[in-house]
Amino acid sequence: MKAGPYFNLAKLAFSQQSYEESRALAKKAMELVPKQKDGLPEQSAPLLLYSLSLERLNRLDEAAVAFRDLLKIDSQNLEASYTLATIMARKNQPCVARQYYLQVVDSDPLSDLGQKSIEALKGIQCQQ
Repeated sequence: MKAGPYFNLAKLAFSQQSYEESRALAKKAMELVPKQKDGLPEQSAPLLLYSLSLERLNRLDEAAVAFRDLLKIDSQNLEASYTLATIMARKNQPCVARQYYLQVVDSDPLSDLGQKSIEALKGIQCQQ
C-alpha cells in the first residue's frame, strides 16, 4: 500500500479542520513511506502534516518532538521552524523560540513566515 492516498486524505481532513482525523491519517502515511537509518521517514510532508495536526489539537509537547524530528530530515523547513518557535513561545521558553524564529528570518526574511517571525521576535524577552 502506498502512502499517497492516506496523505491526500490527511490534507483534506486538515483543510476541513478535522485535526484528529488528519493526525491519524498522516501517521498512517508516515508508516508507509520509506525510512532512513534513524527510523525517520524519508519524506517530510507527512511528518509536517502530522506535526501541524498535533499543534492544532493543542498537544504541544508531542508537536514539539515531531517538529524537531522533521527538522532533522529537512533543516530548511521554514513552516516547521516557525511553528516550533510559536510552540516554544507558548510554553514560556523564549530563548528557544527566539532561536527558531531567527532560523526563519535568516533563511527568508521577506517571506510571509519571515515577516511573522520578525514581528514575533519583537515580543520575545530572552535573557541569554
